[in-house]
Parts: sequence; structure tokens; C-alpha cells
Amino acid sequence: MEKTLEGAKELLNSILLTDNTPILFLRAGFSCGASNKANAMDGCKLKEYIYDTLAKDKIGPEDEEEVKGYDLRKLSDEIYRIYHGKTELYNLLHEMYINTRPAEFHDYLVKYPWKNIYTVNIDDLVENIYEEQGENIVVQNKQRLISNSKSTQLFKLHGCVRNMEEGVIFSEDEYTELITRKLDAKLNKFSNDIQRDNVIFIGARMDEPDIKYYLKIYEDAGCQYRNNKLVFIDYKPSRYLKKEVEKLGAVLIQASNEEFLRYIAEINYQPDELDRAKMDLSYNGIYLLDNIVKLYKKPYESKLYEGNFCVWQDVYDGWTFEDSNLKNAVHKLDELLEKDSNIYCFSIYGRYFSGKSCLLKQLGYYIKNKGYDILEYRGRYLNTQSIINYVNTSANNKFAIIIDNASFYYEEIERIFTKNIGDKKLVILTASRTYYHQKRKYYLEGNCYCDYKQKDGFSRDDSIIVRDKLKAKNHLSYMASLREDAQPNEIYKQKSMANLIASLTYGNVFKRNKNKLNITFKSFSDLEKQLLIELAIFDTADIEIYPRELFTERYGKRISLDEDVTRNMAKIVDYVRMDENGLSLRNAIIEKYILISNKKELGDRIIDILRYVSRYVSERRNDIWYIIFQCLLKEDILENRLKLKKNDIKRIYFSVKKEYEAISYYWLQLGLYEQKVNDFVASYNYLEMSASIRPNSYKIQHALARNYLRHANYVMDYNEAKELFAEGEARMKNLIESKEFYKEKAKPFSINSYILEKIRYIQKFNIDPDKKELTYMNNAINMVSDADPYKEKMCYAFYVLLEEKNKLGILDMSMDGPYVKYIGRKNELTESDLEYESIVEDM
Repeated sequence: MEKTLEGAKELLNSILLTDNTPILFLRAGFSCGASNKANAMDGCKLKEYIYDTLAKDKIGPEDEEEVKGYDLRKLSDEIYRIYHGKTELYNLLHEMYINTRPAEFHDYLVKYPWKNIYTVNIDDLVENIYEEQGENIVVQNKQRLISNSKSTQLFKLHGCVRNMEEGVIFSEDEYTELITRKLDAKLNKFSNDIQRDNVIFIGARMDEPDIKYYLKIYEDAGCQYRNNKLVFIDYKPSRYLKKEVEKLGAVLIQASNEEFLRYIAEINYQPDELDRAKMDLSYNGIYLLDNIVKLYKKPYESKLYEGNFCVWQDVYDGWTFEDSNLKNAVHKLDELLEKDSNIYCFSIYGRYFSGKSCLLKQLGYYIKNKGYDILEYRGRYLNTQSIINYVNTSANNKFAIIIDNASFYYEEIERIFTKNIGDKKLVILTASRTYYHQKRKYYLEGNCYCDYKQKDGFSRDDSIIVRDKLKAKNHLSYMASLREDAQPNEIYKQKSMANLIASLTYGNVFKRNKNKLNITFKSFSDLEKQLLIELAIFDTADIEIYPRELFTERYGKRISLDEDVTRNMAKIVDYVRMDENGLSLRNAIIEKYILISNKKELGDRIIDILRYVSRYVSERRNDIWYIIFQCLLKEDILENRLKLKKNDIKRIYFSVKKEYEAISYYWLQLGLYEQKVNDFVASYNYLEMSASIRPNSYKIQHALARNYLRHANYVMDYNEAKELFAEGEARMKNLIESKEFYKEKAKPFSINSYILEKIRYIQKFNIDPDKKELTYMNNAINMVSDADPYKEKMCYAFYVLLEEKNKLGILDMSMDGPYVKYIGRKNELTESDLEYESIVEDM
């Protein structure tokens, strides 16, 4: 689409005057009119200047014509070869581009509150514009990013004249390295941003290899769920640019840099404090339900019962049903909100495909009708401060933040309870799968919090409610042919939401043809099979979403998911659901089949994904990429969920060593694996590697202490075991006796480990423990809440030990105590009684 500036003003205003501010991308053309020693040379003149200055006197006359004909990138490579390094060209570039002075119209750039500016220019024009206007700007000119969400950020994709030590992108080889290397956070960030945010390009010639790379990513993401726009500002657009704009469905505005910047000044967008708080929410992937409502479709036909993700309009338009599960959840939520607090957390947990996300949105609408301002997190990194800023800035008094797949963010959520929001109310509504919820919920315990188990199944009464809803919405599927009184019974027989959705989507296909999945899977292309295997791995590892950015980069347009679901299960879209956030399988039946029938490929697929996401993973940043890395590397998941053999697990760890050697969690999981195979010396080495990166991590210190205890209980020589156990015991007691806040909350894990290993140690070497030792153990057990799932196992094992040693006298045998139920029973410890969680799940 081509427009003049005048004809594009309505479109520009719809992009510029919103909470979701666009990204600005600057190319060489933006610097036209600025002054420096290069005097705004274009590429041809710059090439001539570099040739005359650095190459002309260094090559023979027989090569002069050839080298003169090189383009700028190839000439730069030649300069590096001539001088055996980059110093000479870098010095020349620094001299030419340092202290680039803006023209008058350039100053208008600061008249708009840009959040992110990307540039492939190495000059310091933008820095000087902001500095001279007294505006803050954070310059991201290193491969690792500076954490900042308040000021405008300038990302120097090709390097920076103010930081030549990091290098610049000028030569052919440097361009190739830029788009293939994994550790450039600036490049990775823009590759993700261009798929989600509106982008305005100024002066963007299309001959740069990395520009083509970015636009290819955007094009590959071209599906029905992409709703961002690309806008190109160019006074004299080339034929090639026009063709690219048409192909991308972008917008081309024929205007000069000066005309566009003057228009920016003319609209005079000056967001107030509340507007800026909303912009910060949007930047961090947090959206207001009031804005989402404005995008509802009319008329609307839900895809919920075809296995698609639940969306807000499904609840708003009455596509979800109000069964006993919802009524019970509402009752528990009401009870929580009656407590004396102003920050609450209500956490739903349950199995995959049990309806957690639907229930989460239903509760969101329930309290919206009670006057709450609803926010939904859909981002890649949970910035809790942006939530607090909005709450404290808004005139509203009641708020709720909806967070799906929340267990990975429990540590961040806990910090919200420490924030001051005055007399306002904030409700945190979360949903998580059972595995990680149970392992991480100790972060939330002790606050105004309760959890709620999502019921996965239907009562007889619920079946009638579900039938009535499906009938009202004409979505009974194959059940429409059954007698009306038989329909609720058919729903009841499904046993779970996952089975119901599969039956509604595919009818009785599984009953009619048990080989249908096998036949269809074989008909898919290798890439489609690979994607299905990866999605099955994600679901099994409790990773709720396969990010759309990851799908775009790995598969692009080679796999189409834009079609409607078919009943004959012949296309990949029949098995995969997708929205603007990402992908997952449509139901659990598919997942089980894929994993069982492709077991030999699982290790290779996991290695491939881990290598691919490594470019995004960094220490201490708990974002979606770290979550994927963490779940796919977790020894417990690999062995017990994915059923991989020990050799396969070891191959995975060592195959990605190079990519993750700077990440503490990698060494931790490798250490736990070696513990599992009883190589405690190797485990100690890897755990110390982990501790060298995160010396204060409770989780790592716990694992080290446990390694000594386990090693002691493995060796046969008592003297060796005694020395090992003493070291482990001292370390574990240090954790148990710590008064630090997070250690205080996590210490039940350490107490559980210590007690059971101590009992194993005493029994193995037939030690007669003294009263002091037993009293310490008893006091440690008493530190654990009766509600803790680990306590009963400890109490039973401790009771049996004392009974064997004839030392029950130190226990409290009162009727309401934990030990009285063991009196008179035949008690005997088995190995399973001494098993326990290997690690505390903290970040």
C-alpha cells in the first residue's frame, strides 16, 4: 500500500497515538542532513574514500580495477586482509563518524516517546540528539543488554562509534556472522519484536543482508494471527522497495525524513503518567481487558470446542459453561477476598487440557463484574514493577492480573506481596500445571493465598449443563444424532475435558479407525512430523506454549497453519492449535501417540531445540526462553516423563555443553544426573561449577550438601562415609538453621533430605545415635508444617528408626501429634520410604 504523508495521517495516528508505541528502525538515510567528517557520504562515495585512503597504495596496478569494483562489504574484507586486522579501518570509521551533529529537523525525534529505536548506523547521531535535548536514552551497544524499561532504548545493531571495541558490521564476513551467531541479544530481540510490534522504517535501503533477514522473519510469520504493521518512510522509493512492501502487505509513505519528523512534532503526543504506565504494561506484554474487548468480532463463532485456545470472547459471548467446578472456584475466591489484605493470589492448578485457562478467564470476568480492572499477561518476561506502577497511577481502586502458566513466575509473584499499593486491592489470578505448581508453591505460602485444584471430569449434573451449552451453540458434533436423554451420558463417559474436546473435534474417528493416527502421521512431511514431535515434547515437559517466534524461525512458511480444522484428520492443522502467542497440540491423545511412536527421535529433537533457543537464554533472566531451557534440561522430566534412557540423557547434556557453559542451571542438572548414576565425584565437580556462577543460590547449595550425604550412603567403608557425611551434614544444617527469608521458606526440602539421609546412614552402618542427634532431628521435623506433603514420610521413617533403637521416649505421643497413629502397627522401613525430592524448585 502506497500513500502520501497527508493520506497516511489517519493510519499513522492509529499506530502512534496508542499505548502500544511502535518501534523505530533507522537506516543510513536517516543521517542525511547531519554533519560529520563523512559529510553524509552515500555508500558509493564512502567506498571510494576508503579505497583511496587505505587500499589504493597497497595493491598492485594489475588488481586496481578489480578492487575498485568491489562493493563496500567486499572492499572492507579486502582492507582487513591487506592490514592483517581491522584496526586501520576501524580507526578511519571512528574518525569519520564520531560526534555526528544533527540538523535542526533531527531534534524533532525526541518529540515522540519512542520505547525502542533500532539502527544499523554506527554514528552517534541519535545519542547526540537526545543528549542535546536533555532527554534520557539507554544505548545498547554491546552483545549483552542493559536491563532498563523506563527510558528510550537505542539498539545499535551494526556496532557503535562510541564502542568500537565491540566491533562493527561492515564487511561481507561480518554480515554473515551477524545473522548466524547466537549471542547477539540486540539481533535476537529485534527478530522477536518485528513479529509482534508495529515497526516504522526510515531510510531503510533494502540491500543490507540483515535487513532482508529481518523482513524474511516477518514474512514467514505471515499468518492470520499476526496483527502488527510495517511502515516504510521513503521520499523516492525504489522499484525494489515497492515490490517488497507489496509482498509483505506493508505500508509505504512517500515522505522525507524531515517531513515525517515534523509530523511527529505536530501531533505533539505527550502521554501523562497514566498513559506512560499503560505503555509500560504493553511493552512488557500485559494488556488491559478493556482494550481487548474493543477487538471482539461480530458475529463470532468460537473454535473452543475444536481444541483451540480459550479467548476472552468465548467467556463474554457465553461459549463456556457454568458447571460445579466454576461454582466451587468462585466460592473459594470469594472466601479469599474476604480476608484482611489488599494483595491476594488465587492459583488454579490441574492437568494439561483440563480447562484451567477457561476457568482463569471465567474468574477474571466474574470479578470484572465486581468492578475490578482486569489485566492479562501475555509476554515473554514478567515485569511485576510495571503492574505496580499502573495500579498506583490509575484512578481505579481494584485490579486483577491474569497469569497463565504461572508457576515459573511464583518467585516474581511473591515479590508483589512486598509492594506498597496503598488502600487499593490487587488480585493475582494464576493457572499452572500440577507438577510445577506443587514444587514451587512454597513461594506463595505464608501470603494471602490459596490454591484450587481444577476438576478434570464431569458429574452427572455437570454433563447436563455441558450438553445444554453445546446444544445452544450448535456444537454437539456427532452427539446431535443421539437421543436427547443419551447425550449427557455420552459426555459423562468421556471422563475428562481432553477426551470431550477430542470427541467433539474428531467425532468417533478413534473408535472407527484405530490406525487413523498412524496412517495420517506417515503422510506428513518430515518437517511436519518434526514439529509435531517438538510440540509433544513441550506438552510433556509442562511447557504450555511453543513460542510463535520459535515456530517462525524454524519453520516459517514451510508449514501452513492458516487453514480451518477438518474432520478427516488429514492435515497438520487438525492436530495443532495456534494463536498470536504460540502453538500447542490440540489434545493429549495425539501427544501420547507421537511420543510412543517416535521415541528414538526425542533426544535429537530436544538437543536441536536446546541449541536453537540458546541464543536467547541468559543467566538470571527468567523469561520464556529460560523456562523452555529449564524444562527440557530437567533430569527428572527427561527420565520420568519422556522415559529417556540414562545414556540418552547424558548425550543431551554433553551435546549442549558449549551453548550453556555460562548458565548455572546447566551445571546443576548435569550434577544431578551424575548423582542419579552414583558418580558423586563428577557430580561434585559440576555442582561446584554451578555454584561458581550462582554462589548464593539455595538450590545449588542444597544440591552440594545432598551430594555429600548421598555419597556417604553409597560407599561401603565406614571411615570414608563418616567423613563425607560430616561435611554434608554441616552444610545441610547451615541451610536448615539459616534465618534468610528465602532459605526459611525453602528449608522443608533440606530438612526432608537431611532426615531421610541421616536415617539411611544410621541404618546402613548400624550406628547408635545419641540423644543430642535425635533431639536435633526431632526439632528439625517439628519446624515443618503439618500441611507440608513431605512431613508424613519423615515422621514415619523417624518413628520406625526410634522404635528399632528403642528410643521412642523423645517423641511427643499426644493424641493430636503426628506419631500416635503408628503405635501398635507393624512398622518396617522400605527403600521407597527413604526416597524424596532431589531438589528444591527455586530460580
